This record gives sequence, C-alpha cells and structure tokens, in this order.
Amino acid sequence: MEKRLKRCQSQKITQTKEYDRVFKNGKKFSGTFLKIHILKTAANKGKNGIIISRRIKGSVRRNRYKRLLREVFRLNQHEFAAGVEVVVVLFKKTEKDSYAVMEDEIKRLMSKAGYLKK
Repeated sequence: MEKRLKRCQSQKITQTKEYDRVFKNGKKFSGTFLKIHILKTAANKGKNGIIISRRIKGSVRRNRYKRLLREVFRLNQHEFAAGVEVVVVLFKKTEKDSYAVMEDEIKRLMSKAGYLKK
C-alpha cells in the first residue's frame, strides 16, 4: 500500500511574525518568476508559506498558483531538508500554469540553497 503524503497545519507558516522572521533572518534565492526565503531552524519539521504578488491579475490565477505550489511541497516533502522554514514569493506569472514548471523552479532554487536531499 502506498504511503499517503499529507500537508498538515503544523507545516504551514500562518502568522505575520513568522513570515517577518524568515524575511529578516533568512537567506534569499531568486529564480525567473519566484523567490524563496529560507531560514534554518532548530525544529525537526519543515514549514513553508506562499505569497503571490497582486501584480498577477485575477484571483483565479493567483489561487491556482497557490494550489500548485502547495502540491509541489506536499509531494516533494521527502526531498527537502528538515528543520527549514521556506517562504515562496511568486512575483511574475509563468508562461505555462503547470505543475512541472513550478516543481522544476522550486527544486532548482532549493538545490542552489543547499537544502535539497540528494
């Protein structure tokens, strides 16, 4: 039987002070259409938060990007290092609204940051 991957509430960055802490103390890595802010923590579990810029017009499109990014983190949580808080900021729309594009960019930036398990 296949193990079911969940994204529980404890894996989400929800409070403004948590976002501020990651922005202030974390490292930033930029890609073609998104940025990631990463902060190493003492906790054993990783957390992530997603911010979509209002420059991307249309709430339907912004919500689709949020769903895609959440899915990337859910399905690849075993590949990302534990004890890391990640905030993803999408600042520009992609040419294709696809899971593969988002996954490639996240993995590339996480690898660049050194938090992708080999």
